[in-house]
Amino acid sequence: MFGLLAVTFWAVFDQLGSSVTLVAERYVDRQFGPFQIPAGFVQAVNPFMVVTIGIFLSFRAVRKVGSGTASRRMNFLFFGLLLLGVGFALLALGSIGIVPSDTRVKMSWLWIVFAILMATLGELLFAPQLSSLLSGLSPAKRRSLIMVAWSATAGLGSYLSGTMSGLMGGVSHLSIFFAISTLACWLIAAVFAVTVRAMQRSNTLR
Repeated sequence: MFGLLAVTFWAVFDQLGSSVTLVAERYVDRQFGPFQIPAGFVQAVNPFMVVTIGIFLSFRAVRKVGSGTASRRMNFLFFGLLLLGVGFALLALGSIGIVPSDTRVKMSWLWIVFAILMATLGELLFAPQLSSLLSGLSPAKRRSLIMVAWSATAGLGSYLSGTMSGLMGGVSHLSIFFAISTLACWLIAAVFAVTVRAMQRSNTLR
């Protein structure tokens, strides 16, 4: 289940550096007065947000759930996927009416910024908690192997992200493309929530 969560998360999240950058280049009005903001600027937004809000969230997370039960800490994985889905839902809303073959229709850059904000919040909730849970729940003799497998899920997710980005031009509307990523996040989050709930009821997870 953790592997499925990780692959899904990174397959969607890594589109910030591929699909979202292409959208910023082709379908976003980047003109500010006499200046045109480079499309690659999009890739600097996520690191900037991580630096500015990551420290605050990390202290909050440690204080709230650092010593909590595994089941409570898994809530962060659920909300991380949920927020990532919200970010791509914003992209789907902002790109309504835009078809890949027509670059004359533009969307506001605010859709991109707020989408990246939601995705960044999801990343800050998801990635540290999953890494910590894997390290804490893994058998001591196999901990290194599990962490290698965790790294492999990130690589597989990145590969799937690139594959998905290559399909962007084949959809009839950009909103459909981003809606698929949204539904993928929310569906896997729902499956995860049901699984955790079932384990809690059977007393196999505390």
